[in-house]
Amino acid sequence: MKSMIILFLAFLLAGAESGAVKNPYYKEIPNKKFELNKITYIPLSGAMRNPNSAWGSIGTAREGFVYIMVCDHMSDAEVFEYNTKTDKLFTLGRITDHLGLKSWAERSPKIHSQVYQHAKSGLIYFGTDAGERSEGDLYDHQDEGYWGGFLCSLNPVTKEIKNLGLAGRHAGVKCLIVDSDNDVIYMNLSDGSRFTKYDIKTGKFTDLGRINGYEIPRTLFFDKWNNAYNCTESSELVRYNRTKDELEFLNVRLPGEPMGPSQIAYGPNRDYMYGIDNYSAIIFKYTPQADGPGRIDSLFRLNDAKKGVGTRNLNFAGNKLYAVLTGMESDEAAGDSIRGANLVVFDPEKRVVEKKVRMDDCISACYGHPNMDAQGNCYVAGFMDVQASKKYEGKKALVHLVKFNPKSL
Repeated sequence: MKSMIILFLAFLLAGAESGAVKNPYYKEIPNKKFELNKITYIPLSGAMRNPNSAWGSIGTAREGFVYIMVCDHMSDAEVFEYNTKTDKLFTLGRITDHLGLKSWAERSPKIHSQVYQHAKSGLIYFGTDAGERSEGDLYDHQDEGYWGGFLCSLNPVTKEIKNLGLAGRHAGVKCLIVDSDNDVIYMNLSDGSRFTKYDIKTGKFTDLGRINGYEIPRTLFFDKWNNAYNCTESSELVRYNRTKDELEFLNVRLPGEPMGPSQIAYGPNRDYMYGIDNYSAIIFKYTPQADGPGRIDSLFRLNDAKKGVGTRNLNFAGNKLYAVLTGMESDEAAGDSIRGANLVVFDPEKRVVEKKVRMDDCISACYGHPNMDAQGNCYVAGFMDVQASKKYEGKKALVHLVKFNPKSL
């Protein structure tokens, strides 16, 4: 009997040391992947009733996982895990269940922020959002409407998702970045880009200032000194100087349409970074300075169309940039319909488009900051818009994890 007890305790201890799963909703689901033109599409459909979109909420973990948050834009969101080593797909469950949301005012039907892993602790961070018009109409309602977005963490070992607190009242988390060196997370909140800092060690949120009047840039980025960069509505760069603890308006305007870059890809050591503008599809290079505004170089416009181009994704591999151009936001009434999606390979040194690869028509929109696994595969989040989904209703899933290897294209 004594030996049985010892074996039982040893079993429990081994489970604790190996990081046993602490998520009751975690389970494997079928991977119904398919391939076209050497691009793999993995349908995402699990516990949520009507998943229809994924807004850049994708990130990789050093353990070999890709995490992607899918939403219905109305009531809930769900977290998926793709194991890059085994090619298996899992659901981690709905955000409503993990955060214990009980009322309409607490809803989190959209995860709009990027998904980043802390380089030291290994925790994954992301933020929630309401994502519909009522959010903007109810900013100042103290006792009704939308409470606000939550900052969350995900443990890739135990699969546990935690609520770290309300990032801002009556405002959703639109984008974030993680400073692993200083244990700080920076976020843009939805009412006029309230720039907010979260101290991981103390759990304290600090409002660093309001950048804009209403619109919210969707991308934040760092320089090699760990200063954080934001953007005004007119695409003027704003730097948070970490040492001085103050905002610096740099009087440098990024190329393209207002609202700033849709995604950023870092060069080696963050000596420079590439960015892409959503509506103009202009690629630019920014070289920061420690005590100056830095230098902007406009490199190339990927598409000649004046409207209908969606480029809220970017990957960087082998000194080449990869962007999916889509026609989600085209104006059909004006005769400016650009349907379908193309994966564009761009050489930033030569400033030329090397290749365009036609994607499956299940992709009408594509989002995601640079994500690559140990095997060299790149990942973006893609989904089908309303018009396209009517044609394929019941035949194709609306949301997909998109995977491609730059070397095989």
